[in-house]
Amino acid sequence: MIKSLIRMGLGESKRDKILWEQAAKDFIALVQSGEQHEDGDLLRRKLLIPYALKYLGNLKGKRMLDAGCGDGVFTEMFEKSGASLVGIDASLTMIEAAKERKVKNKLKSDFSVCELEEPNLFPKESFDLILANMVLHEIEEVDQVFENLHSYLKPGGRMIFSILHPAFDMNTSQRLARSRISSESKKQIMMKYELSAPYNYEVRYERQAGFTEGLVAYYFRPVSKYVNLFLTRNYKLIGFTEPTLDYDTAVKNDEVAAYYLPRFLILGGEKQ
Repeated sequence: MIKSLIRMGLGESKRDKILWEQAAKDFIALVQSGEQHEDGDLLRRKLLIPYALKYLGNLKGKRMLDAGCGDGVFTEMFEKSGASLVGIDASLTMIEAAKERKVKNKLKSDFSVCELEEPNLFPKESFDLILANMVLHEIEEVDQVFENLHSYLKPGGRMIFSILHPAFDMNTSQRLARSRISSESKKQIMMKYELSAPYNYEVRYERQAGFTEGLVAYYFRPVSKYVNLFLTRNYKLIGFTEPTLDYDTAVKNDEVAAYYLPRFLILGGEKQ
């Protein structure tokens, strides 16, 4: 349930970090208890990572920034594909978990607590590849983040990001995916939306995530906002996708809504 909906620009970053830090603790507890797959949920494994790897290209010998690395599970995957990794995240809980993973699995990746909106975290043109996986819609100062990441990327380097798809009501999708009504009924229901603000507004809202009982903060922005942030920094577009599950996988895993509607938007570009 959406608890609050406000216009942007009210300086909510401090509260955002408190909410997400508690959510991080809840997520790690679920992983440790075995209730949460350590590689994330089905949709992330089936939809996000395959396209991220496709757009990143050959990782061997590349220096890569995992911006919003979480507990480092995908950082590890990229390292095993041949890249040299730096993983950063605003959550101390997540970085502590990533460092534990590093020791346990004998990784070489470096992990540190950093806020993406802070400038000059790295020297200019430090990385061949940057991935911002499911993090940009959680940050208030997204314009500054895009500026920072662009400066860290080498000319010819690639940046890929993924976000919750702005065009669809994700709470509605998730409720339908878990309901027991027929697939055809779900299809009809998904044609109707309860709109809480005009699509071209930029708003902050709080709601429950799938892995925590508490609230977390998200920033809704239209697709055009993200595309323009990308293109005005002179990236050459190399990929843009709105992936959905195939029908059999969706039905088998009770994720029928993800067959009809895309949960995510993934975009990749090359710095000119």
